[in-house]
Amino acid sequence: MAAAARARPPDLRAVIFSPIHRVASRALTTKLSWPMGVTTLASPSRMAAISAISPPIRQAPVTSECAHPAREKRGPPWLAHKASHEGIVCVERIAGHGEVRPLDVTNIPSCTYCRPQIASVGLSEEAAKGKGGEIRVGRFPYRANGKAIALGEPDGLVKTVFDGATGELLGAHIIGAEATELIQGFAIARTLEATEADLIATVFPHPTLSEAMGEAVLDAWGRALHV
Repeated sequence: MAAAARARPPDLRAVIFSPIHRVASRALTTKLSWPMGVTTLASPSRMAAISAISPPIRQAPVTSECAHPAREKRGPPWLAHKASHEGIVCVERIAGHGEVRPLDVTNIPSCTYCRPQIASVGLSEEAAKGKGGEIRVGRFPYRANGKAIALGEPDGLVKTVFDGATGELLGAHIIGAEATELIQGFAIARTLEATEADLIATVFPHPTLSEAMGEAVLDAWGRALHV
């Protein structure tokens, strides 16, 4: 009995957890016209095992749109979360999902895990000025934020860069405690194409470090409350 148990092959269902993983497995183990020339990556027995537990998948044509993420992988920023999202976009296109949004590399957060932490998304002030037009820049120091003081982390700054004419958030930069966690708020704002009016109307909970984000938005328009 014990010998039989030891000889039992692994249950692939425990490995392939979700539909997207099944799609990826099928895509990587069948002969497709991959942009980088990849063909079969697994043995016929492995392919048969995966096919036995995976539902039939409608294969969409591998178009230039599907090849696009692969090209992006060779370009900056060189970040794990960018590559991961590119893979998801490419596999969803191969699987024939509905509308798949292309990846906008300007909306990818960049994080440096040092002390203090550093994070940014979008354009820098210098890059925004290089595009021409009016820009507005807001700054808010951590030492004016109650939560930062309570945490013993008063050293830091939140900076925002806006298009002065349209109110578009062009970029955001944070240095200080939990910067790598906070930056996602600005990343979401850029993805949703939020303006300064949308962000100013957003309620930031108190006491939190995120209040410094709201104040940096206000400061870009000369309306900061706590400096």
